Amino acid sequence: FYHCDELDEVQLPSTIETVEPKAFEKSAWVERFRNSSGDAFLISGEVLVAYKGNTSVVTIPDGVRVIGAEVFARHSDRGGHFPCQSADYRRGCL
Repeated sequence: FYHCDELDEVQLPSTIETVEPKAFEKSAWVERFRNSSGDAFLISGEVLVAYKGNTSVVTIPDGVRVIGAEVFARHSDRGGHFPCQSADYRRGCL
């Protein structure tokens, strides 16, 4: 779905196991999230798809089970707290 400019919303099922690098980059959904002043986490179902925060320590929200690849690639200087249920960390997420 990379660069699907018209992709405005995504609802990922609870059965999803992975989100590959840049899977939703350049979509209207992610671009709207990045340009909004709202929450620092873009979560769909149990999947953390994107992060735009700037805190020195990131606490993954409860309920997140899968962290997409490269979610924290732009934030490599951050520490993190991962709740027990956040069991699936994909390559490059940190």
